[in-house]
Amino acid sequence: MSKFWKNFVDILLLVFFGFSLFYFLKNLFFSENNFDKISEYKRSIEGLKRIIAEEKEKNNKLKTEYLFILLYKDISLETYAKDYLWLIPKDEAVFLKKKKER
Repeated sequence: MSKFWKNFVDILLLVFFGFSLFYFLKNLFFSENNFDKISEYKRSIEGLKRIIAEEKEKNNKLKTEYLFILLYKDISLETYAKDYLWLIPKDEAVFLKKKKER
């Protein structure tokens, strides 16, 4: 790409960005109920921050529960196996023991 086209594209991007910024500021400050819109935006942002904080709290609770389960996974499986091993026929129990030794 030649230098002319590169400069031309850069100028087009700057013009587009400047026009977008001007249009946004014009609509924000010079339209009807502009301060109501600003306060509405502020309330929306505060609501989103509150929702994010609640979700982070839920995620932390789930993470602690998952880590607790992961920590005691082997103990709980061993307890389950001891409690319900009598339900498994003898041949399968022997197979399970051999599989565990591997």
